[in-house]
Amino acid sequence: MADDPESELVLVRTRAKFTNEDAAALWHRIVATRDEVSAPIGNVFINLSGNKLTSLEFLCLPFAHGLVHMIVAENALTSLASLSLTNVVSLDASSRWSMGGNRIPEFDAPPEAIESLLELNLSCVGLRSLGLGLPRTLESLLLHNNELAGLPDELEEMHGLRTLVLSSNRIEAGGIRALPRSLQHLELSDNPLGELPLALGGLDELLTLGIGNCSLGDLDSRLLVSCRQLRRIAAPANGIVDVDPALLGMPSLRSLELSDNPCASDHAAITRLIAGASPDLRLYLDGGGDGAGEGEEDSDASDDADFCVGCGLRTPEAILLLCDGCDASWHPECARVDAIPDGDWFCPLCCGTVPLN
Repeated sequence: MADDPESELVLVRTRAKFTNEDAAALWHRIVATRDEVSAPIGNVFINLSGNKLTSLEFLCLPFAHGLVHMIVAENALTSLASLSLTNVVSLDASSRWSMGGNRIPEFDAPPEAIESLLELNLSCVGLRSLGLGLPRTLESLLLHNNELAGLPDELEEMHGLRTLVLSSNRIEAGGIRALPRSLQHLELSDNPLGELPLALGGLDELLTLGIGNCSLGDLDSRLLVSCRQLRRIAAPANGIVDVDPALLGMPSLRSLELSDNPCASDHAAITRLIAGASPDLRLYLDGGGDGAGEGEEDSDASDDADFCVGCGLRTPEAILLLCDGCDASWHPECARVDAIPDGDWFCPLCCGTVPLN
């Protein structure tokens, strides 16, 4: 441990078959070593992914003043009620938690444990309810691949929330009654929405919207045009027959992905789309086109290709990485992976680092 003005605590033991007792013993040794240094604790980094933890009550960390980043994905956690983190994260510290791949049906962390939480990843945990008491400090909430049917209305009061990932749940349009106006990135793909939630209206800071495979018959241009800064809409694999010219001419919109929709295979509809699109709008009609009109010819390969969760596009000629945690597909460049991994690979959603393009 370096004798710096502020020292750091680091605990990394992944896929080590650690039990609660193993983790507690190691953690206490690290804290005891820290106590020999008079400097206060700055940042804390904990990665215990892929072990056998059923509880996190062994953690005891007073006086942390920086960022507390905790990754405990792929363990055997079933509840967060044991997180007595009153002594773990002090009021002047911020924290990021990644807990994907456990089995946590309800978010039941004590309010005092999450009062400074900036990022929470509960992807692939079988979550059925968010309960009450989500921290208003959250900037990123990742809930991919769960069993949620709706969201609590209190979400509207989380004025700092920028990223909300809800793909692969059971959410219908009526299950989203309120959204924070601070949202910049919203991912709703692979939900049975049926129609766009009315709560989308007037999200002035929204930049990207993912609504692929949501059983949509059309794109409600009234709602979408009211999102004045919206730059990218990914709406593949729906039942969209046509698009309102008001949406095609939206000044801020730069990318509209419509592959695997009826309008992407009908020549008359394609002609209308191209004619109505603003000069700055890039249309994707087959998943691999580079601009308006390049999706006129559908290919069998594009019909069989998976969508990249990171960019929302379907490129049949590209390499896709398949996550061993949630089965999501990613382009290596979207997941920021430089080399194809040899063994198991867990995507940014499962690991808590989401580079949304």
